[in-house]
Amino acid sequence: MTELLRRGNSSRLDSGGLDALRRPASVMLVSDAALRERIRTALAAQCDLFVARDGAECLLAVRRYSSRCVIVEICDTLDLRNVVGLLRRHAPLAGIIGYVSADQRLAGALLAATRQGMDELVFRGERDMAALRIHVLPWLRGTHEHVTELVQRTAPHLPPALRPLLHDCLMHVTASDGVADLAVALRWHRNTLASRLARAKGPTPERFRAWCLLLWIGYLLDETSSSIEGVALALGFSSASAVSHLVSRYVSMSPTLLRAEGALRLITSRFAAECAGADA
Repeated sequence: MTELLRRGNSSRLDSGGLDALRRPASVMLVSDAALRERIRTALAAQCDLFVARDGAECLLAVRRYSSRCVIVEICDTLDLRNVVGLLRRHAPLAGIIGYVSADQRLAGALLAATRQGMDELVFRGERDMAALRIHVLPWLRGTHEHVTELVQRTAPHLPPALRPLLHDCLMHVTASDGVADLAVALRWHRNTLASRLARAKGPTPERFRAWCLLLWIGYLLDETSSSIEGVALALGFSSASAVSHLVSRYVSMSPTLLRAEGALRLITSRFAAECAGADA
């Protein structure tokens, strides 16, 4: 039987297309009790978590709780190909994230699962829960449905070489994780991210991360009726004042004034001006 690990407040921000009127849910197909607890701790603030014992129960929980993401522990006892295939056939919109230790014996199963539709892989390690959180959050926020639109509206104003980096970072950026965590999500070393940004005539990794957060802030201010507190919650900020501080530092105005002036247009213009200055 599925088990509710944490039930949050049912009152949520009005964020339109991001569908955050209810607390998002994830399902764990994880046999290791210690790993379940680590995942619960890492994601408790972001979603409700349910535990399933097999593929059929996992699918049942996805349907019952409208789960946007499934976390699967990849191990020798799991028929990974069948589980991923079942979810892909009957829950095609749910993100499937595999958690695995670096074990060469599982290479064949990993390849089969990836071909069949697993979306992300997280490997056991020192920063594994940070990487897991970064991979899970886009699915919980419905980010995949909005990143393309956000990139289409902002990328034409930025250096062409920066656009692929913009897409990937918008997909994974969150205020609660730093540049090192973002680099992990992109499967790069922090220095690799810095060198790619430099070649693309972009800002430093720290400023690029900040601009990506600002683009999301601008998008949410323009496209939703969320309060500043709601925007902060959606993006992982600790408070509305943290959003205000970031906006003031980079755009020199309050979020309320920014919304009135056309938030995304203004933020994109300032971001493009910084990139142009770096190129000069």
